[in-house]
Amino acid sequence: MSEPLQQFDFVVAPEDAGQRLDKFLAAQAPELSRTRIQNLVSEGQVLLNGEIWDSASHKLKAGDEIVI
Repeated sequence: MSEPLQQFDFVVAPEDAGQRLDKFLAAQAPELSRTRIQNLVSEGQVLLNGEIWDSASHKLKAGDEIVI
């Protein structure tokens, strides 16, 4: 039986606005490498404001909601 996947939820604070999505997530979830995060994005496993997001280089805005 495979291990259940962990879900991560984040809201971008004003001081984090302007960061790339992958860099922000790497800082917030250190157990995930930036390469792993980029793969999750490309696999459609990252939601940004409720929509599947496919750009790891997207610049975040304050209040953005991210779910991995």
